Amino acid sequence: MPGKALGLTGALGPLQSIAAAGNMAVQFAPADGGTKLDVTYSVTGYLPAGMNTWAEPVNSVLTEQFTRLKNYVERGDPAPK
Repeated sequence: MPGKALGLTGALGPLQSIAAAGNMAVQFAPADGGTKLDVTYSVTGYLPAGMNTWAEPVNSVLTEQFTRLKNYVERGDPAPK
């Protein structure tokens, strides 16, 4: 949906090396003179220790990546302030 949503399918980053499949949905909405991104990344697969052991590290990486995107869009530099 151009201008409203973006869908990505696949296991990203280190998830590529394990038995995992993922779907990322990014929704775009107007907000306070800009755009709000709502990101959901759903992953399923198998790990002996359980897939939930990957939730926090994956969330941390995605948070960093989208923060860098925000910094780049707002001030032309992806690095933290």
